[in-house]
Amino acid sequence: HVLPHLYFRSRSISKMISYSRISISVIEARGIKKTNVLSPASDTFCSVEYKALSPLHKGATVLHCTQLAKESLSPQWNETFHFNVTEDPVSDVVFVSVWAHPGFSKKIIGKVEIPVSLI
Repeated sequence: HVLPHLYFRSRSISKMISYSRISISVIEARGIKKTNVLSPASDTFCSVEYKALSPLHKGATVLHCTQLAKESLSPQWNETFHFNVTEDPVSDVVFVSVWAHPGFSKKIIGKVEIPVSLI
């Protein structure tokens, strides 16, 4: 489904960029190992990062994070995130990472890279 067009002006020439929208739902994780010896389970959250690698938008990044799931080895988030995608996202990627949050620091415990062309 295509969102309304965005217009910008560059050197007195009007250009139009068309965006589509993707939705990514983070449901749950299973079998997480505990990372804090003082706690029976881990406090975890998930990050979803859209990274544009196409020449026109190279380096553009959008990051969303789930709520922190307290003391769970099988956290359930049930959260959906939306990203605007350019009309030619062939080289763009989405990184989905699961993080442990023991106290004041955070530690990555799993990560996957998904090409946007496969979504």
